[in-house]
Amino acid sequence: MRSAKPSRTNRKSRGPMLGPLESEVMDVLWREGECSVRMVMQRLGRRIAYTTVLTTMVRLFRKELLERREFNRRFLYFPRITAEEWRRRVAHSALVNFQATPHASPKLLANCLIESLVQNPGLWAEVQRQMEAKRSAISASRASSAMRWM
Repeated sequence: MRSAKPSRTNRKSRGPMLGPLESEVMDVLWREGECSVRMVMQRLGRRIAYTTVLTTMVRLFRKELLERREFNRRFLYFPRITAEEWRRRVAHSALVNFQATPHASPKLLANCLIESLVQNPGLWAEVQRQMEAKRSAISASRASSAMRWM
């Protein structure tokens, strides 16, 4: 009998995910910018095979998270997206996956958010700022739409 291990397509459908080494490599590149495979190896701070790091960076390139250019008969890799954009994608994917569950509850989601806000006053202020910005943008959009019909 076959194991219930998810197929590649199932794993991809859960959203953006990185393995531990992929995450470490991306952290190095977000911090340092453009690097060769050997430079990334040195900055990882542990013994690891060149081919392991190379394979990981090629995978990140194929996932369109890295870009590369040839320089002196080797590739230099650099991030295609910022760390902030990556975190946004991961958070969005987690939210979409939660909402796609059979018994997703808006009440549960709101409860979790409120609990996080209570524990982190800085987050509370940021949520208020973003909600006010969104309200203003929606109001401006509605006013613009109303003006077009006049």
